[in-house]
Amino acid sequence: MAARLQPHGSPVLKPTHAARRGSAPGLATRVLVTLVACLFFTGSGAAAAAAGAVADIAVTEAVVALPAVDAATLDELGRLAFHDPSLSGSGKLACSSCHDPAHAYAPANGLAVQLGGAHLDRQGPRAVPSLRYTLNHTPRWHQEFVANAAERLLEGQEPPTGGFGWDGRFNSLRAQAAFALLSPDEMAGGSVADVVARLRRTAYAGRFRRAFGEKVFDEPATAFAALLTSLERYQLDDPGFHPFSSKYD
Repeated sequence: MAARLQPHGSPVLKPTHAARRGSAPGLATRVLVTLVACLFFTGSGAAAAAAGAVADIAVTEAVVALPAVDAATLDELGRLAFHDPSLSGSGKLACSSCHDPAHAYAPANGLAVQLGGAHLDRQGPRAVPSLRYTLNHTPRWHQEFVANAAERLLEGQEPPTGGFGWDGRFNSLRAQAAFALLSPDEMAGGSVADVVARLRRTAYAGRFRRAFGEKVFDEPATAFAALLTSLERYQLDDPGFHPFSSKYD
């Protein structure tokens, strides 16, 4: 099974437009634009630290060959990692700290932004969205362009659509998870190697070895891909993320 899962549907262009798909910038490019803004508003220290996270997030865009692992095992590994604060730089912040299952996988408080970082004293740049009902059929970030001049004059250009996050900057759940793990303003995991070192010390590290091979931790990129794959699969499969329990569902 390839580590890079693709849970996305294909983007559909509007049939009323003679539209062509624009080329969407890569994840690292779009996040780098965000970091330039950080540099302008917060100074070089914050941007430099975040730039290291961007460099490591490129690992998530590479296809890493992993052994085939059954969905139930991936779900369980993803569940354990999702609720594990020891993977963060502070040792106190898990994915579920900001995406609380008891609050529709959104924050459990009314803060505009959540506090993160190695000492839990840094504000995240955006409000944390719920992870419910946004997972299974999200198209990749793309931009539609209206080719017909009359339509362009009357209707204007279409806004960018697709992707995960408020601005669609992540094309996969694995990339979104990697950013949260590595961002100095969120879980502040440091580098890919740092996160893998913490994962190796967890009580469930043996389960990763049994699932992905005894040597899975020998190469940080491979172990990190296994972690992200598990997190992604858990979010896609666990009914808590998409209960479809209301009459409107």
